Amino acid sequence: MHNTITATAALLGAALLTVAPAPAGANDFPTQTRVEYVLQCIKDYGGETYKNVYGCVCMIDKIAEQMSFADYDEGTTFGNMRTVPGERSGIFRDNARGRELGKTIEKVREDVADACLMSKPAGES
Repeated sequence: MHNTITATAALLGAALLTVAPAPAGANDFPTQTRVEYVLQCIKDYGGETYKNVYGCVCMIDKIAEQMSFADYDEGTTFGNMRTVPGERSGIFRDNARGRELGKTIEKVREDVADACLMSKPAGES
């Protein structure tokens, strides 16, 4: 397990270093958010391969180019919370801004997956 994590970190670090510098506006995504996205993306796309690491780094960089971190963070929060059952999470399900950001994020994710040559995640048809 430790070797896998170390290998993933090394691949991720190498991939991040080889990516061209992002425009100034794209740098408002915190490193932790980028790393968490890439690690989850690698898992979603079927595991640790060079193609997945490179593609997932490409995807988060392109997401950061297309939207602010504030919108991304708010949209993913609404997306995650709207699936929580019960009355208290109704504010997330019934929120126009949350629905709008959710649609925007889904569209951006589809576009960047195509641009980064990533097929559908493992388990999706």
